[in-house]
Amino acid sequence: MNNIIEPWQIYVLLKFDTIQNLAMGASFLSSIPAIVCSVGATILSQEDGEKEKVFAHLFKKNGVIFSLFLGVSAFFVVFTPTSKDAAVIFGVPFVVNNPAVQSKVGNALDSTEELLAALKSLAVESAKKASAKEDEKK
Repeated sequence: MNNIIEPWQIYVLLKFDTIQNLAMGASFLSSIPAIVCSVGATILSQEDGEKEKVFAHLFKKNGVIFSLFLGVSAFFVVFTPTSKDAAVIFGVPFVVNNPAVQSKVGNALDSTEELLAALKSLAVESAKKASAKEDEKK
C-alpha cells in the first residue's frame, strides 16, 4: 500500500458531501410528485368514467416512476459516506500502517512509562520524608 494520499483522492473524499446533498434534494423533489400521483390515482380510480380511469392509470404509471427515483436517491443518501466517514475509511490506514508514526507512538509510550516511574519514586520519597518529619515532631 502506498503511504501517500494523492490529491485526486482528497478531492473525491470532499465531493461525497456534495453527492449526498444532491441525492437528498432529489429525494425531496421526487417525493412530492410521487405523493401527488399516488393520491391522484387513488381518487381517480374510484370514479366511474372512462376518462378518469385513463388518468388514474397515467397517475399510477408516473407515481411508480417517481417512487423508483425516490428509492434510488434515498439509497444514495443512506449509503454514501460523508466526507468525514470517507476520510476515516481511507485516511486512517495510511496513518496507522505508517512505521514512522508507530515508532513515535512507541517512543511516547516508553517516555510516559519512564515519567510515571520517576513520579512514583518521587512520591514515595516525599511520603517517607513527610512521615519522618511527623515522627520527629512526636
